[in-house]
Amino acid sequence: MSAFECGVARLKAIVLGVPATDAPELPAISPVPPRAALTAWLACLLLLIASLVVTSGWHPDPGAYVTRAGRELVPGSPATVQPRVRGDVIEVAKTDNRPIVLNLGIRPFRTAGSDYVMVDTSPLPVGTELALLWIRRSDPGHVQEQVLKLDRDHVVPTLLDGNPEWRGEITSVAIGIKSPSDTPVLIGEVRLRPESPRVVLADMLRDWKYFGGWDGRSINVAFGGRDEQRIYLPPLVALAAFLVACTMGLVARRRRRRAAVAWIVIPIVASWMLLDLRWQRQLILQAGETRAAFAGKTLAERHATMENPSFFEFVEAALSQLPAKPVRIFATSDFDYFRLRAGYYLYPHNVLAFDWADPGILRSGDYLLMFAKSDVRFDESAAMLVWSDGRRLPARALVKGSGQGLYQIR
Repeated sequence: MSAFECGVARLKAIVLGVPATDAPELPAISPVPPRAALTAWLACLLLLIASLVVTSGWHPDPGAYVTRAGRELVPGSPATVQPRVRGDVIEVAKTDNRPIVLNLGIRPFRTAGSDYVMVDTSPLPVGTELALLWIRRSDPGHVQEQVLKLDRDHVVPTLLDGNPEWRGEITSVAIGIKSPSDTPVLIGEVRLRPESPRVVLADMLRDWKYFGGWDGRSINVAFGGRDEQRIYLPPLVALAAFLVACTMGLVARRRRRRAAVAWIVIPIVASWMLLDLRWQRQLILQAGETRAAFAGKTLAERHATMENPSFFEFVEAALSQLPAKPVRIFATSDFDYFRLRAGYYLYPHNVLAFDWADPGILRSGDYLLMFAKSDVRFDESAAMLVWSDGRRLPARALVKGSGQGLYQIR
C-alpha cells in the first residue's frame, strides 16, 4: 500500500470512528544518526579513490628502472655556458633562449606505458622549465617531450601514462633545462621508475592541493588544483554522495521503509565542506603571496610588480594626455583582459570597453585607446586610422606605438 493510500485510510479512521488498529500504519522513517551518514559518504569516497589508484597504478610489467646522479649526466648539445660538475651535483647556469640537454646514457628499454620521472633539484628560479626528452626506436628522427610538473619552485614526480608518445622501445632519454635566470640550477639525481599505486595516490593528492596562483580566470572559475590533473575532486565527491543516497534508498525500499532525508543532505553538505576547505586554503595561500608582493609599496610600485607593468605605464601616459573633464573613450584590444583593465584605469571617463568592428560608431571628439590591437594601424603621413578592411578615420595621435596608442577622432 502506498503512503497516499495509508494516509486516506487513516483519515477515514478519524472521520468515521473506525478503530485505529483497523487503519494501516504509515511506513516508518528509517532512523539515521548523522554520524552514520557521514561515515558512509567518507567510506564511499575513499573506496572510489582506492579503486582509481589501484586500477591506474598496478601493472604486471615492471617497466623502466633508471637512476642517474647529477655527475653522470652528459651534456648533449652545445650551449653558451657549459654545465659544471660539483661532486655528485651538476650545475646549469643561465641558458638564454637555448635549452641545455643532459643525456642519461641509458640502454634501450621497453616502456610499460605507466612510468614516472623525478628530478632532484635546488629551488628553481622563476621561469625555469624542465622536460623529459626521449627518442623511440620506431621514430629515430623525432624527439618526444614531457614537461615536468612543478610545485612552486620544486620539481615533483611526473607520471608519463598521460603521454601517448611514451611507448614502445626507448633508445635515448635526456633532461632538457630552460632557465632565464642568472641563478644556477643544481641537479642532484634523476630517477625513472615504474608507476605504482603509491605514486598515483601521491600525484592525485598533490594535484588537488596544487596552488599555481591566480590568473585572469580566477575571478570567475576555481579549477581546484592543477588543470591537467588525473581526475577533478568535485565530480568525485558528488559521485560519492550520489552513490550513498541511491544505496540507502534501495536498502530502505527493500525493507519497506522510507529513507531519511539525512542520507541525501549530510553527504551533500560533507562534499560541499570538503571542497570549501580546499578553497579556503587557496585563499589563505593567495593572501600570503599578495601581501608579500604588494604590502608597504606605493601604488606605482604595486603596478610595477604586477604581471603587465608596461600596460599600466601605457595607460598612465594616455591619462596624462586626456582632459580633466570626463570624455568618451573607446578602449579596444584583441584581449578582453586589456580592454576591461583599461576601463578600470581610465575611470571616471566614460569608457566603452567592449569588442567592436565598426569604426562608424566613433564621432568627432571621441578618443580611441588601443593596446595589443592587430587589425588597426595609424597612418602618420595621412593622419588616419586604417582598419584591415580599408576603412579609415581622420585622427590625431596623442600617444603612438605599434599595435597601441591613444588617438582623438577628428
